[in-house]
Amino acid sequence: MALASIAWAQEATPPAASAKPADAPPPNQVQRTSINLLGQTDAGSGESRRNENVQFNLIDTSTMKELMVRLGTSATIQPEFLADRSYFGAEFGAKPGQPLHLPGAGGRGWHGAVSFAHLNSISSARTFFQPTPVKPARENEIGLNLAGPLWRGARGSFDLSRQAIRGNVNGNVIVPPLSARTPLAAEPRLRAIVQRYLDAYPAPDPLRLDVHAVNVNSEQRIDTYNAGGRIDQTVNSRDALRLRYQFTGQRVEAFQFVTGQNPDTSTRNHSARATWTRTHSAATTFDGTLGFDRLGSLLQPDREWPDANVGFNNAIASIGPSPIIPIDRAQNSFRAGAQARQARGNHQWSAGLELTRLQVNGLEQDGSRGIVTFTNDFGRTFLENLRLGTPSQFVRALGSTHRGYRQWLPVAFLHDRWKLSASTDLTLGLRFEPVPTPREVNNLDRLPFPCDCNNLAPRLGIAHRLPGPWGTIRTAYGLHYGTIFATTYGQTRLNPPSYRLVINAPDLVDPLRGIDQSNLASQRSG
Repeated sequence: MALASIAWAQEATPPAASAKPADAPPPNQVQRTSINLLGQTDAGSGESRRNENVQFNLIDTSTMKELMVRLGTSATIQPEFLADRSYFGAEFGAKPGQPLHLPGAGGRGWHGAVSFAHLNSISSARTFFQPTPVKPARENEIGLNLAGPLWRGARGSFDLSRQAIRGNVNGNVIVPPLSARTPLAAEPRLRAIVQRYLDAYPAPDPLRLDVHAVNVNSEQRIDTYNAGGRIDQTVNSRDALRLRYQFTGQRVEAFQFVTGQNPDTSTRNHSARATWTRTHSAATTFDGTLGFDRLGSLLQPDREWPDANVGFNNAIASIGPSPIIPIDRAQNSFRAGAQARQARGNHQWSAGLELTRLQVNGLEQDGSRGIVTFTNDFGRTFLENLRLGTPSQFVRALGSTHRGYRQWLPVAFLHDRWKLSASTDLTLGLRFEPVPTPREVNNLDRLPFPCDCNNLAPRLGIAHRLPGPWGTIRTAYGLHYGTIFATTYGQTRLNPPSYRLVINAPDLVDPLRGIDQSNLASQRSG
């Protein structure tokens, strides 16, 4: 992916001084993964808290995809392309990859802050599409920040916060008409299953009799916790040690317009860094860093519906969560890197190496709970088949899909900021980031991704201060590479020896009747 940008802005500082610190990207570069899901909005950018009637989960790229669908992609101009980070996807507003090394922390004395925020539905107005009054909702957030000297040569900072969201989500859902809420099946066990399916739908009178859409309120609970700490220790006149740890945890009890429609989610994120900085001279500095990141995600069916997903080819709302639920994933990232920086004449050089060991362990399914589908079949409508308990198809995935994937991700870079004159800066960079083939630790999968080992990414940028009050004009070019996401190559877990049974016109009471699960290979149809 190649990116080019050109921008002009009025500035009161020379081009070199206008560059942001490595640890402080411009606000428009920050990926808004927390918007609405965590109840956070950027009102200054025109965002508003939406009525979130579409469930999405804070894993993979679903959050960014949801933002792009709802808000549209946002063309983002980058002031420059630094070689120590990746800008893949930054043209859509995604946050560039941050440097591995921790920058120094300033400040003197003790500083602290305590904050509390409360939001109540009393002051909220109902949305245009919500015919009912606003349901009770509350949001409480409390935070604590503290920073100051700890002992000789050491400074620490600590932060704690908790956010609790309690309220109702409102939306429209298409349901069976009230006249079709009685089972037609005669056999008692089959009739009980059909009745349970029909009872999964809300019962208010339809707003539109032609599509049987009803407006529903459903409670959702979100708890988010953040805790972190950092210590900066000056060892001697040349050496400094920086340690940082951050934890974020979230628990979502999802709303349910239809029984069991959305999964409950638990997310745990740990991030740790240790950076050693040695000042060799006033012009030369070396950094070495070890890092560890862990993201644990657990998506479970709602306790009211652990059964199969029941679908109707989108004619009405499906029952139960997506067939890919449950998901139990732990992703570990072990990182190590070294960097050298030197100021020489009009040049500011930096060069570095980084190596990441990625581990992705866990269970992911596609149909392990079963998928029941009712369609217009057997000379009857899908509603008639639902009431009779005669599905068109049953699908069930069998076999273990627990996998452990491993991948190395090396990076090397070289960067120079060259001050051509008092008004002009030139940045030159080269980044090399090959993507070796991932593998499954127990050799259960064969991953069809050869090494992409020729990923050379040049960077070029110019910043020129115009005379008088005309500001600064910038232009930049960069070639940027992505990687193979674990959620992509992880789909190989669904290949044989896992099995996906497809049974047409199944018995709803016992859909696997007559299937010998101990000898599935001999029963394959092709």
